[in-house]
Amino acid sequence: MLKISHLNIASTPVNNYKTRITHQKESSMNSISFSGLLQDAKKDAIKMCVYDLDESLLEGPQVIRDKVMEFSKDKNRHLVYASARSVKQVVPLIEKGVLAMPDYYIGDNGLTIYKKVGNELKEIEIWSNKLVQGFHKDKIRKFMIDIANEYNFENPNHVKESGAYVPVGKEAYAGSKISEYEVFHSPLNIYFMMAPGIFDKTKARIESKLQSEGVEANVKFQNFAKKTLEPDTLAKYFSPKIASDMLNTAIPRLNDDGSIDVAIITAKSDKGTAVEFIRKQLNINPNEIFAAGDAENDYSNTNKGYFFALLANATEGFKKLVSRLLDKQQIIKTTKKGVEGIWECLEP
Repeated sequence: MLKISHLNIASTPVNNYKTRITHQKESSMNSISFSGLLQDAKKDAIKMCVYDLDESLLEGPQVIRDKVMEFSKDKNRHLVYASARSVKQVVPLIEKGVLAMPDYYIGDNGLTIYKKVGNELKEIEIWSNKLVQGFHKDKIRKFMIDIANEYNFENPNHVKESGAYVPVGKEAYAGSKISEYEVFHSPLNIYFMMAPGIFDKTKARIESKLQSEGVEANVKFQNFAKKTLEPDTLAKYFSPKIASDMLNTAIPRLNDDGSIDVAIITAKSDKGTAVEFIRKQLNINPNEIFAAGDAENDYSNTNKGYFFALLANATEGFKKLVSRLLDKQQIIKTTKKGVEGIWECLEP
């Protein structure tokens, strides 16, 4: 059984949020028919609001963010944040008043769900226990060590000379071009750093091992701060197919030496799956939900029947994914970025 986490949060409004601007390439989507802005009747019918944080709700002026959060908690609506961030990373923003206390917090791209209980965020245990079934971290570690031992540096002193870090307890990876590390310890994911060229050689093999070992997991690029990676940079370290995949469907962390951070994560969850769990618990219809986001990890909230705000600063890869949806009447293409794009949909 996983431990239930309790987090006390004192919510004191502080209007000192610093506006961040993310420069994105503009995409031509004029040929695609999207829904117009929400009509008043549809706004009034909204019972749950679901927001991505980085480059979405957290992008823009605090005064606008306050209006969005006021709308989202008005008329007994349920406020939900769905983010790649862990709950520990969001608590300080709630304490400072940058964000209002949500009714639910979906963290780690759907791996965890927290519910507001009094003045606490309490992890929903049945969700976490369900996810851990089928994800066998011990099996993953075993076959990854075998693979890592096949890719040692030619110079045995490489680790010492380069200052490469081998985590305590991970000595099996010493000297390898693959190393295991932890971001936030969880039974639902495991992280690896791979030297240039190694991911190309191992991705298909790792996916095959997951299948043959009966592990329900996906191989994903580890998601950190959003930044634009130029094709020429990726071409130095990755095959054209992998580079294209990274540019179109991921926001990976590429280290200074060209190594890539990769995560093996349970296959049973994403943001949309977690939102569906909450929706069914609250007995809310899909067309009574308004969601907003800007990146590929928000895609699972675009195909569930919710009203979804495709923000003007959305990544090119995300725009391409959304453009393939058959029903675009639920997708609202905003003209503004971040929280201002969200308010563009909700403003009376």
